[in-house]
Amino acid sequence: LGPGTLAVITGAGNGIGRTTAQTLAPRGVRGVAIDVDGDAAAKVAADTGGTSRRVDVADGDAMTELAADVLATEGVPDVLVNNAGVGCTGRFLDTTAADWEWLLGVNLDGVLHGCRAFGPPMLERGRGHVVNVSSGLAFTPRPTEPAYVASKAAVLALSQCLRADWGPAGV
Repeated sequence: LGPGTLAVITGAGNGIGRTTAQTLAPRGVRGVAIDVDGDAAAKVAADTGGTSRRVDVADGDAMTELAADVLATEGVPDVLVNNAGVGCTGRFLDTTAADWEWLLGVNLDGVLHGCRAFGPPMLERGRGHVVNVSSGLAFTPRPTEPAYVASKAAVLALSQCLRADWGPAGV
């Protein structure tokens, strides 16, 4: 990755997303920092010379609008980093349906929405990289984090499916 590369990074306001943007910027990569916390995303963009958007990745319509805006103003991303994620600790019977919906909405649906929004133009162009951030816990069931583990295992499985599907097309 080098000068002229365009990277869209979700969950870029802090943690892995912020570090990803900070790591890519000195290489000349133009970053689009996406976060539900618009102020945090704007700070990362200011610090890295990129741009930012406030978007909740769990909202499919908002992600579709985001992609249309990015495609129109910045072009087709070379790299999509679906990083946005949240955690929830508690045994299965201690977590509510609302806990699961919230966590799956960000951790899994956010990845789905990112791939659906940005995958088609990358496929049409015939090149690109999609990085779906999972977790080592995708491999390690834990009694106190069933929602998180299930969401990250699903992201891992989806990523493997997309590699088999999109890889031959250059993405």
